[in-house]
Amino acid sequence: MSALLIATEAGSSGEHLPFYIAAGLLALWAVTIGGIGIARKTFPTSSGATWAIGGITAGLVIATVGLAIGTAVTFDNPTPRPENVVGVVPQPGQSMAPADGAADAGATAKADPADAGGKVFVSAGCGACHVLKAAGSVGKIGPSLEGVGGDPAAAIKKSIVNPNAEVEPGYSANVMPATFSKTLSADQIDSLVAYLQKVAS
Repeated sequence: MSALLIATEAGSSGEHLPFYIAAGLLALWAVTIGGIGIARKTFPTSSGATWAIGGITAGLVIATVGLAIGTAVTFDNPTPRPENVVGVVPQPGQSMAPADGAADAGATAKADPADAGGKVFVSAGCGACHVLKAAGSVGKIGPSLEGVGGDPAAAIKKSIVNPNAEVEPGYSANVMPATFSKTLSADQIDSLVAYLQKVAS
């Protein structure tokens, strides 16, 4: 019985136990039949016994192979257990609420529109005509943008999409393109306004 005991102890993990038992029984059967065959020269004694031994052996082999395949699958896809699951395992009826401060962290992770506005300022060529220290631009064709950040967002937006509505004294009308409402999207214009309010105050 030693082979069976060893197989049973080795398979004490639970879900692989049937495989180890079948393997132990097969080994025990092989040793028993082999020992009898050595001790008795005329074993098996009849064709019926031969068929019975062959059937039992085949059954044990098939069972062992089948369980071996099943064991291999469970090794590749282990059943989740508390000891091998990383993180918190929710209990029945327990909600996985975010940790304290997680919602605030997600909110602050959202992109600042002013950051996108800085890229629009460069791509639209604003620096070629206007002075803005934050952008490193020194254009003199149009008025300086220093201080416009204190103006209402609506006023800044109007000066972008309809520059001829109010022209700064000392500068000519029809110099700044009046097509930004078409060449820039609404989001790009809003982000440009946010950028100027942030850096041109």
